[in-house]
Amino acid sequence: MRCAEILRPDSVIIENVPGVLHEAHGVLQTAIKHLRRLGYSVSYGIVSMKDIGVPQKRRRMVLLASLAAKVDIAETMEAFKSSARPISWACSDLLGRYDQGDLFNSSATHSETN
Repeated sequence: MRCAEILRPDSVIIENVPGVLHEAHGVLQTAIKHLRRLGYSVSYGIVSMKDIGVPQKRRRMVLLASLAAKVDIAETMEAFKSSARPISWACSDLLGRYDQGDLFNSSATHSETN
């Protein structure tokens, strides 16, 4: 929230585990209050990521906030609805790019398994 306060981006997207909705310290509720106090329109909900083309089956809590427009998580999900994608869609371009000397194209522990 401090980043939004200082940088004032037009939009903020926060993604987390669904359990954050019921987290004991009210982190999500605090973030929502803070964003609204800063003038953001805020909407959030539990999203099945595969419904928007993310190659995973996990459900996530997604919060959208905007200074530029009213946001609605259900409308946004509908607008970006996509068919399910396999993990190969996300990773196939990585094959053959392994480079032990490149921080972003190598594993932390260089071994045959990795």
